[in-house]
Amino acid sequence: MVYVQDRMSTGAHDLLLAAGYTDHETFGGEVTWNAEYGLRLSSGTRLSAAAGKAFHAPSSSDRFGYGGNPALDPEVSRQLEIGVRQPLAGGRHELFAFAFENRVEDLINFRLLDPLTFELRAENIEEARIRG
Repeated sequence: MVYVQDRMSTGAHDLLLAAGYTDHETFGGEVTWNAEYGLRLSSGTRLSAAAGKAFHAPSSSDRFGYGGNPALDPEVSRQLEIGVRQPLAGGRHELFAFAFENRVEDLINFRLLDPLTFELRAENIEEARIRG
């Protein structure tokens, strides 16, 4: 894996840019990235927004272990996030709130096939959306 990252700050603005390349022997190459912007307001409040793309190849346990599935595909996900942070009590505490959405293609999941024998099977979920 090759990975580069740079963080820049000027005044109230923060910017983080990152990119990576994974060359998996079974699943080929994939470019990943992350970008984040933050703005500090005069009250100490910090607003932020981020976006990125990730890649996760199934492990050998996912493919060949108990409940494994050799036909699994790798996960590719895209993320968006916004947030706000507010220092309290002179900076001794912090209140924060974030909202995010992750969209995952080929999410690797273990499905219970038989509750009596606990037989499991790894499978890809074609599309998944995770929000919070």
